[in-house]
Amino acid sequence: MIWGAAEATIGHVLHWIPAPGLAGSLLIPVGLWAMLRAVRATGRPDAAFVVATIAAVIKMADLFLPGRGLSMALRPALAILTEGLFVSLALAAAARPGLSKSVSARS
Repeated sequence: MIWGAAEATIGHVLHWIPAPGLAGSLLIPVGLWAMLRAVRATGRPDAAFVVATIAAVIKMADLFLPGRGLSMALRPALAILTEGLFVSLALAAAARPGLSKSVSARS
């Protein structure tokens, strides 16, 4: 899984740079790309959460790297899961029949 590997390697290095939000700013697009690709391949909005879960598990491998505590691996993993949940919910809501009609009726 490309996203999980990027989080566990590049993310690990980026979290050492004292620039708040840098890792997320660079890796969120990678996550969105991976989730949207999975959704397109399966046609299922929940595929985004499945991919995020796999990426979060891979990210937890950071626990075994030197100088990393539980929170330094757990917080990004929880952020990955949250991102996957929100993307799955947003795509499921957007796929609901009649949504476009109700949105255009309000305009």
